[in-house]
Amino acid sequence: MKKQALIIFGEYRTFETASKFWNIPDNFDIFISTWDLSTEKRCCWVEFDKLINDWKIKTIPYFNPKNLDLSNFTENSNEYFLPKDNKHQISFEYKEWITQEMFSSLNPKACRIHSWKKANKDYTTACMIYHWKHALDDVLTSNNWDSYENIFMIRMDSAIIAPHNHKSMFELESLYNLNNNTIYTNSPSDLSNGTFFNDIWMYGTKESMKTWIQYLDIEKHKTSHTGLAVATKELVDKKILKHKNPSIGGLSTKFIRRGISEMWEVHYDEWVENNYNNKYLPINHPNYSAFENAVDIQYE
Repeated sequence: MKKQALIIFGEYRTFETASKFWNIPDNFDIFISTWDLSTEKRCCWVEFDKLINDWKIKTIPYFNPKNLDLSNFTENSNEYFLPKDNKHQISFEYKEWITQEMFSSLNPKACRIHSWKKANKDYTTACMIYHWKHALDDVLTSNNWDSYENIFMIRMDSAIIAPHNHKSMFELESLYNLNNNTIYTNSPSDLSNGTFFNDIWMYGTKESMKTWIQYLDIEKHKTSHTGLAVATKELVDKKILKHKNPSIGGLSTKFIRRGISEMWEVHYDEWVENNYNNKYLPINHPNYSAFENAVDIQYE
């Protein structure tokens, strides 16, 4: 099997749950870049209720209902709270200091844990570019650079779900034998005319990814989603790179927020026990969209 490089980046958050769904093959060298502090704020979480034998959204007892938008729900579904704006009171804040030992199960070839004080907190994309550049440096200086075929990048808090009965996205043959001078992402193929880039996963031949990452500028391209679209379109317009959305059938990604991680943990066991049958994943719960909206990261 040809050797591949995998960059795992971003804030730690729910890595311990999301990584269970990756099932990374042995021919991948892993490179990690993250912050030394992981934070997440929320007012809601999902909990299993034994009385109704189902999952239910819970909220903090003293949460102000005036700041909730219940217009999309009936009187009988008033547990499903959606904030109207970002002005509501926050009570639960998750904070955790990150150490090298937390990634020992992946046996990374390199693991950089950067000071949170260096993070450009107003622009999450600037933080991502920061991680990509540092991780690429580790890939380039690896003693295996000459043997790598492709470079893959995935966000640390995302479960990447392969088609039915596949235990890993990396089992899909379409992820390999890639075109030169092309990067593959889950963004619109035309990047919405340079206005939108989805930053969950990206991959390409090692030289293509090297060209793309080195071209990105932390200040110039820091605006979330738009900055990366602008940079990529510039490379496309200059005919340096091509951009493709591979539209891999059945492949999906889900951010796992801490407020919903317990649900993912329980369903993971059922998923494995049933030969990676996707019907056992939490995304098939009828209220999953409401759950996701309720536990999404909240900001003051």
